[in-house]
Amino acid sequence: MNVEGYIAGILPRNDGLIKIWKMYEAGRVTEDVFRDVLDKSIEDIISIQVENGFTYIHDPQIDWHDYFRIFTELDGIKAGPLTRYFENNTFYRKPIFEEFPKYREGLIADKTHIRYIPRDVKPILSLPGPYTFLRLSLFKNGVDPVKALSTLMYNALKEAFSIGYSKVILHEPSIAYEDDPDKDLLVSLYSELKDFQSNIRVHTYFGDVEKKSDILNELDVEGYSIDLQYT
Repeated sequence: MNVEGYIAGILPRNDGLIKIWKMYEAGRVTEDVFRDVLDKSIEDIISIQVENGFTYIHDPQIDWHDYFRIFTELDGIKAGPLTRYFENNTFYRKPIFEEFPKYREGLIADKTHIRYIPRDVKPILSLPGPYTFLRLSLFKNGVDPVKALSTLMYNALKEAFSIGYSKVILHEPSIAYEDDPDKDLLVSLYSELKDFQSNIRVHTYFGDVEKKSDILNELDVEGYSIDLQYT
């Protein structure tokens, strides 16, 4: 039996990186010094995965503050207030869609680190799932949430695969967290991503999905994961 293994998500920063990051933000070290420490941390996390024989090597994404922040750099979306991420001690900047977002080609390439990952392994990346992205955002001025999110995530996925990622993990804690997820909304969002369904995995956590398997199956993606603390 072949058992695949990988880690997923924005990976934790080590103490040395946290320290140098604070010094950099305070203007006590140069950008070159900060970048050297960051690059070394990225390389170390990749090496650990390779040395342990993981099937897929996850981009460390340790310079991401949350799953949504990079998208607030696009025209039409701004970073809103710090907001608690579900029921834990982490926070995100609530995305505010003030107009229909204009995707910028190169966004994913600029914010990821596939160049550090060896070419003879399978690189993967984590991105926000469109359902959770929609649930945790604010939409103004008549912006259509479904059209905005499905278009935005389609372009992000298209770029991720074009630069070499073999799989993308879409993080969907809202599916598990909500007592009654909106099945029609979920299907509508994921139907727009059907071009990539064979290379998408949906990652759920923060709740029990035992009675939601019918919803997950409707998404028609390669696979999904569950939180064993709850399910």
